[in-house]
Amino acid sequence: MTKDIRFRGIAAQNSDLGDLLRDWIGTDAKIEGNDWIIPSTDEVFRRGPGSVLKVGNQLPINEASYSLVAKKLASSLPTVFRKYTQEDQHLKIKYDEDTRSSRVYSAQVELTTCQYDDAKRVLGHVVLPVMHSDIGATHVTPVVADSHKFQAYISITKTLYFLENNDRERAAELIRDQSAFTGILPTSLSPLSYLDALTRFSPFAFTLSLQKYDCSFHFQGSNMFKFDHISLVGLFDHFLSDTSPMSNTPDSYGLIGLQDMTNSNIWTYLRIATGTINNLVAYVLDWRNFYNDDRDKYNFIQQIQSIGCLNLIYTDAFSMNNSTNSYHRTSFAMSALDKISNFVSGLIGDSRLEPKIFGLLFNNQTHDLLAQIISAEFGKHNDQIRDSFLVVLRNTFLEIREHYRKEIGNQVSDNEISRRVRLQRNTRHRSFLNKGLFEEIFSSSSGNVPPEVATLPFIILLTMGLNPEGFLENIRSQLA
Repeated sequence: MTKDIRFRGIAAQNSDLGDLLRDWIGTDAKIEGNDWIIPSTDEVFRRGPGSVLKVGNQLPINEASYSLVAKKLASSLPTVFRKYTQEDQHLKIKYDEDTRSSRVYSAQVELTTCQYDDAKRVLGHVVLPVMHSDIGATHVTPVVADSHKFQAYISITKTLYFLENNDRERAAELIRDQSAFTGILPTSLSPLSYLDALTRFSPFAFTLSLQKYDCSFHFQGSNMFKFDHISLVGLFDHFLSDTSPMSNTPDSYGLIGLQDMTNSNIWTYLRIATGTINNLVAYVLDWRNFYNDDRDKYNFIQQIQSIGCLNLIYTDAFSMNNSTNSYHRTSFAMSALDKISNFVSGLIGDSRLEPKIFGLLFNNQTHDLLAQIISAEFGKHNDQIRDSFLVVLRNTFLEIREHYRKEIGNQVSDNEISRRVRLQRNTRHRSFLNKGLFEEIFSSSSGNVPPEVATLPFIILLTMGLNPEGFLENIRSQLA
């Protein structure tokens, strides 16, 4: 049963707290004695945070439509930004060669730095022609972040936590002067980068996004974009030798078996990926998910930890998906799997379960759980995209198992696979492992990590967001 949120003894020195809650998120808080109360019957509280990302209409791009599409895209920009003016930078990018990458970068910078009222012109005369002719984009979709609501929930949660444990002056000092929690918590625009993390897997991309204020324009082609290796590396990479310890190859790829990603299916996937982010973000922003029955109160520090952890998971996924270098990709994948385990154990309420949850991510029961969620949720859209991602899921688990069957032995178990992966994860921190574990990994086998390990956090993050409650409930049942 959902309980009222009650803040005991703070009403006298925080008489304006109700105005803050009302102005920021519309919650109707009340004073009862010396306590502030948000009633469980309050409409906003009962409804929950809702979506932080909204997908607009898919717009076809051709030379004749540049002006019309630019007008529609510009109309997606929140009007609140019209009153903000940017200092004219008179930025002119010059290159020795007029390359495709330079033209795209120039268009991106011009869009980012232009004034609000000039966005339509830049979109129609610069961005759309470049993305259409140089990149091959056939459609574009605006995705708008509700940055005010997202930041409001985070700020209020921080404020409520500090007011529970400090007087008003100290709480204000920690938030305003010490910038408490800002190093780990997301910014108001972070959800847009979360979507970038789920719409690319280098060297492939479902969509390519350009951002203006709290709106991202997601460009897509007739199929997924694929980029040559040369376009994915920076200047210094050209002067470095390949270095990829614990891998068979210097570069690794993923999403094995993904097919049928036509224009319409990419558009479907964009909406699915946005939905998973909305679901996960809403879950960690919703106070009702952090009520502690035993203590009869809401656990705001657990909620802040969950928001921060989810932010780090998406950041790892974003970093992992922007490089094909095996060591880079696998390191961030291991880090993401660690954080997913930590995230789930934190939501369950027992961080001691983290190592066991890490192991569960590789077993057949979790494969079946992910397959069940993909079948149910992707199947709501069409069978083609459902079946394609089921193939990716199956291939990922099969390739990981086959790799360790060759490394360890034919009868390798789920527990042995997860144990080996965790040891290899530890080796990325240090080589001097306890109890002869280094010799166990490397003296009788290559000790390489299968490249498909990098696909696993991508699939888990995508699928967990399709049904957060179902995912957590299944993990709880496996732990029982």
